[in-house]
Amino acid sequence: PRAWRASSPQRGHLVAGASVVDEQPILPPMLAAIRILSAPVQGGGRLGVVHDAVAGTYTGIIRVRGSSYTLLSDPEKAAHLAVWGGALASMAHHGSPVDAVQVVVRTVVEDPDGIARHLDAQRRLPPDSAIFRSYLRLVDGAAPVTQAQEVLVGLAVSRRRGVRAIAAAGGGDAGATVVLTRLLA
Repeated sequence: PRAWRASSPQRGHLVAGASVVDEQPILPPMLAAIRILSAPVQGGGRLGVVHDAVAGTYTGIIRVRGSSYTLLSDPEKAAHLAVWGGALASMAHHGSPVDAVQVVVRTVVEDPDGIARHLDAQRRLPPDSAIFRSYLRLVDGAAPVTQAQEVLVGLAVSRRRGVRAIAAAGGGDAGATVVLTRLLA
């Protein structure tokens, strides 16, 4: 394989227009069929969408947030897993426009003082209480190993599998991005 380098890697990309990014990034030759689109989302924001003309897919990635799963009770964990299972099942049926779902979990260092600040803000006991001091010692010991998880969910919609849904949403790139943003909402 030949090495490839963008001729202007520092140049930004303007996101504008109804659904197509005005200025496309300079991609290596093997990605020549890729276009970057922009789709409006609730709240006035925009979602970047990767359109692969060869594969016939439109892919969007969102960051998801949740509570500390490990601290939940077993019934709460089961409820969370049931909701996630229901979301996946709703996209896995015959006739679904979904081509692929990918979940990327990345562990990042959390603010080491964040737990202590939260404890102080939420405390109901006086700071000189033996219970509070004991809990504070536990929190201080946990600070160096505190981590957070960043979770990204990628969803690809197939033009072939979603032909009806895309047509019903207006057709073309605009219809495909509408279908994709509805699924990601």
